[in-house]
Formats: sequence, C-alpha cells, structure tokens
Amino acid sequence: MVRLSKKQAKESEESFKAMKELISKEEVDLKNEKLFNDSKKSLATEVVETRKTLGLNQYHLAELSGKSQGAIARLETMKSNPTLKGISEIAGAMNKKVNIVFEDID
Repeated sequence: MVRLSKKQAKESEESFKAMKELISKEEVDLKNEKLFNDSKKSLATEVVETRKTLGLNQYHLAELSGKSQGAIARLETMKSNPTLKGISEIAGAMNKKVNIVFEDID
C-alpha cells in the first residue's frame, strides 16, 4: 500500500476535482451541442414540410421571404444558424407564425 504525504494527497484531490470539472463541462457542452442540432433539424424539417405542402420550391420561398435561394437551402440542410427574425420572415412568407415551446429533455 502506498502512503501519500499530506501535500501529495492535497495535490491529488485538487487534480481530481479539476478533472471532474473538466469532464462535467465537456458533458454539458456535448449535451448542448446535441440539443442545438436537434433544434436545427426540427426547424429544417418544419420549413421543408410546410414549403412542400404549399407547393413552393426553394426559389419561390426565397422570393416571398426576401431571402436568397441559397439561404433557404442552407436552412433546410442545417448548414446555417438563422436569426429569429429570419425564421419569422420565412414563416411569414408561408403565412405562418413562429411558436417556440420549451419541452422537457428526455
């Protein structure tokens, strides 16, 4: 059995706490990244489904919303981070409003 001096024990405890905090931060970061990606996917799916239900292509939606076709494509493929204003403008172009709901995390 190895015995640690008080100094070594204290250093070991501090090192353990620092590592635990780092792991916790990384876990939180990963969780937040997943939630963010889930939200982007939900938004993209909603825009695509609504656009198609209305019989619009990306070009038409772009014209109606004042956005570029590329901006619509990036939103639909989750390659952009549109502002709430931009999302509202796109929704408005489809005669829809944005409704934000906070749900419990499973």
